[in-house]
Amino acid sequence: MKLLNNLALPRHFLGKVMNKLTNEGILSSAKGPHGGFSITEKTLQTTLIKIIEITGESEQFDSCVLRLRKCNAANPCPLHAQIESLKNQWYEIVSTTTVDDLIKKEQPDFFRSIAII
Repeated sequence: MKLLNNLALPRHFLGKVMNKLTNEGILSSAKGPHGGFSITEKTLQTTLIKIIEITGESEQFDSCVLRLRKCNAANPCPLHAQIESLKNQWYEIVSTTTVDDLIKKEQPDFFRSIAII
């Protein structure tokens, strides 16, 4: 798939992510000279938080923004109160946004935005 060749991602990293998404049933894959990855109906209905969880990036919601320690309301870092509401808003956005939402015609060209042109 030519599109994947234009993404601004290291090849091995992309391969690992694509395999994780395939193993979870979010993508379909086929081997061979005409093989590759393809989306399915499940892909379109997948929320961004699900992809974040699959790729192991969900610690961003639990970690301290200053990376000093794992802070909480009882043991806050200096920015905890200001950042906590932003984290909650971000979590709400990625929990309710699906892949389909990203690629709708009314939205900016998602693939162009992540590709090297």
